[in-house]
Amino acid sequence: MSDIKKNVKIAVIDSGINTQISDLKNYVIHSTGFELNSKGYITENCNVPVRNLHGTVVAMIIRNICSDVEFVSVNILDENLFTDGRILAYSLSQVFDFEPDIIHMNNIWLKVK
Repeated sequence: MSDIKKNVKIAVIDSGINTQISDLKNYVIHSTGFELNSKGYITENCNVPVRNLHGTVVAMIIRNICSDVEFVSVNILDENLFTDGRILAYSLSQVFDFEPDIIHMNNIWLKVK
């Protein structure tokens, strides 16, 4: 019986991964974002711009350590790396649909009203 090589699927919940940098477009299998609309409801938007390169840098570091990865990019942070706690909780509930091996979140600051 031969071993089948499997990529490690990593969900990066951060500021999004800019796939135009380096070769990251070859490793991002899904990219989405969550934000609050004008009525205060959480909406999914696959076109949320990457406003801070933190998530991109995280993905590049992981990619340089391990080439057998695929990323699910989840953009929930603004340019100052802040988010709303409701968005964080909702993004976590949604990311499990992609069956990641690892969920990476770091330095997430929550806005408190």
